Amino acid sequence: MREITRLSGFSSRTVQQELTKLSRLTLLTKRKDGNRVYYQANEDHPLFSEIRNIVLKTNGLTDRLKQSLENYSDIKFAFIFGSIAQSNEKANSDLDLMIIGNITLRKLTDLLLGVSDQIRREINPHIFTQEEFSKRKQDKDHFLDSVLNAPKLFIIGNENELKADVTVWLKQKHPDLLNPVV
Repeated sequence: MREITRLSGFSSRTVQQELTKLSRLTLLTKRKDGNRVYYQANEDHPLFSEIRNIVLKTNGLTDRLKQSLENYSDIKFAFIFGSIAQSNEKANSDLDLMIIGNITLRKLTDLLLGVSDQIRREINPHIFTQEEFSKRKQDKDHFLDSVLNAPKLFIIGNENELKADVTVWLKQKHPDLLNPVV
């Protein structure tokens, strides 16, 4: 409870009252170990996945990542994929982050400095330039296709913009591949 009080900024009494309410609603499970009490989200609760997605989109991972990345104009798209986006992550799962744009790993690491500690997850970035992304998409790269066909949590851009831009990039860089001569 002390950790929740510290992280939330609320008084211990307020935190205790809210934890009790959430436990009664079975949204949290409670476990005692000696004089310590541990609370955990009840993943079996029918509303767990909906609440989890709301938290991720409002105060969670996406907000913290967006704050770090949105002012860097060379990033065209950024999204979370993998176990977190698919809602089947474990406590120790890393965060798979796809970046499309002109940015080096060193610059991205600088932008994300401290975010990994805040969200308590290792960040596993995958960086593509627009040209590399469109070429691999055209080549039907297995990794890229599996990422694009799976759930994603967008941080910069959205699914429709990504699909539209990929089509434009392919037409610009590889017009012969889209309109083959017969």
